Amino acid sequence: MSIPLRQPAARPALLAALIALTGAHAPAMALPDQAFIVETCPMAALGRDPSTAMRKSVCGVVNPGLTSLPEWDTLELMAIDSNLTGAGVVATLQCMSRTSGALSTVALVRSVPSTSPKKVAVSLPAPLNFNRCAYMVRTDVNTSRADVKALMVVLRKRA
Repeated sequence: MSIPLRQPAARPALLAALIALTGAHAPAMALPDQAFIVETCPMAALGRDPSTAMRKSVCGVVNPGLTSLPEWDTLELMAIDSNLTGAGVVATLQCMSRTSGALSTVALVRSVPSTSPKKVAVSLPAPLNFNRCAYMVRTDVNTSRADVKALMVVLRKRA
């Protein structure tokens, strides 16, 4: 039995959560970091909001191994952003509770002004817990200027 979702914004969140849930049971992988090439992430809710020129993408976060507590402690964004004030690209790590389905923000990183690829990173407030949450990365790109581009988002352990 399937029930169609009537809220367009709920579909990509549910899809990302399902991807993350299935990843929680994947076999161990030998990748220390998890990188998302933004162009390959599914676009959320038709991909573009014409009223604000925002392109939105959502990628599920896959559990990297047999542990439910990976060692990642940093959310890193690589972007090109020619806006004088930056913040043309925003990457948000979100947690969907496995018990209630509630969505909460874990970390958020904004691009800084640059004409070439530039990395910006923020520390995660606590370790990720795949027993408690299904995680997803939401990327919002302000496409009102042609020279703003999200390149990659990475979850990593700081060296």
